[in-house]
Amino acid sequence: MIIVSDTSCISNLQIIDKLELLHSIYGELVIPEGVYKELLELKKFYPSLEKIDNYSWIEVRKVQDTLFVDKLKLELDQGESEAIALAKELSADALVIDEIIGRKVALQYGISVIGILGVLILAKRKNLILSVKIILDELKKKAGFWVGDDLYSLVLKKVDEYP
Repeated sequence: MIIVSDTSCISNLQIIDKLELLHSIYGELVIPEGVYKELLELKKFYPSLEKIDNYSWIEVRKVQDTLFVDKLKLELDQGESEAIALAKELSADALVIDEIIGRKVALQYGISVIGILGVLILAKRKNLILSVKIILDELKKKAGFWVGDDLYSLVLKKVDEYP
């Protein structure tokens, strides 16, 4: 299984010390150089991101189709553009991405997407976590993760954790 990730899911989960969920669910994770650079820049604000280099299950790869990346950068940032391009190049099983525009663009290119909320739902279903609500509340508090009230309630209903 090939899973490519954008920056936000990795950084948000690492900030709350739950990045291992991605490893437990997917095994290996591939990120483009642009995402890696964004993670390095975020270390200034979140020192826990320094651990990223210690994870042997995260592989950094160079995107080959730079013209496609440049095209995507008309709408998206560097990391998102490279993540979508790499997912396409590798025929990835999924792209982990939260940003709405990035998800929309990825879907237009036939790339399956999952966000942090989907990851948490999978983690709960695989008994890797006891409560989506606890982790989601921690993400909101510590990582500044934003989720609308309706979506928050919908996710908790999906995992039988009524708000």
